[in-house]
Amino acid sequence: MSGAEKRRKLREEYKRKLIDALPTYHIPPIPDELEAEILRTGLIILGGGGTGKSTIAKLLAAHFINKQDGNVQVKIIDKVYNWVLDFEPIYYQDVDSETEMADFYWGEDHILYNAHFKDPDEMKALASDLVGIDYDLHFLYKRAGIMDNWVIWFTEEAHNILGRYGISGKIGKYWLTYITEGRNLNLSFVFIGRRAADISASVIENAQGYLFTKATGDRDKTKIKGICGKEAEVHLMVPKLRMPPEACEAIYWNGVEAKKLVVSEYDSHGMVPILWKGG
Repeated sequence: MSGAEKRRKLREEYKRKLIDALPTYHIPPIPDELEAEILRTGLIILGGGGTGKSTIAKLLAAHFINKQDGNVQVKIIDKVYNWVLDFEPIYYQDVDSETEMADFYWGEDHILYNAHFKDPDEMKALASDLVGIDYDLHFLYKRAGIMDNWVIWFTEEAHNILGRYGISGKIGKYWLTYITEGRNLNLSFVFIGRRAADISASVIENAQGYLFTKATGDRDKTKIKGICGKEAEVHLMVPKLRMPPEACEAIYWNGVEAKKLVVSEYDSHGMVPILWKGG
């Protein structure tokens, strides 16, 4: 083995040791401190395809749905059938460009909006309208002293809504307000995407919670180093995370410290969401 190969091997072993030395959460169950941080700070889940992002999101969402004393309404926006075919038996609604605002589900049960859009601007408009109504309602609840529940939004393929220029222009201009002020109105957001480089820098910079599955691109590693800082060395660990079918690992960064997540496969027990037909 040449000197260069020995150095490369030692670097790879060093990266793996960094991961194994982190404090570790085995999920499920969801630790109380992680639940509280997600509600307070929100979460951006980032990683390559097939690395377990949706599995983790489903486990988090199912945790809030199945809490016996839960005061959190879960709302999900999906457009690629990641959830409808394999998730908890909550309501879902098919929505497209023809769906009128008056026809949306606005009850207090958990809801999955199964969106059918090719145009990212139409997808962004849908999400902006849905979240905007929650924002306005929770403002009224807070003023009336009755804001005692949370709404947590899970958004798949977040780059379709919050792409590099996602919070600029007429449609996206309110998103920074929703994200930065939402926590004061009991609104929390979980955005799921493949690459940090594809999501608006303003969204990345204003988030406080991050969860990284395996990523290998240089641009992503640079973004992660910018988020977590060079000293945390998270950018060195992310390429060495294990992914399915070997395992599902992630690194959670809460703005102060990193923790390793070892994540079980999501099991819906054969359940699927239930089509809401109005009324």
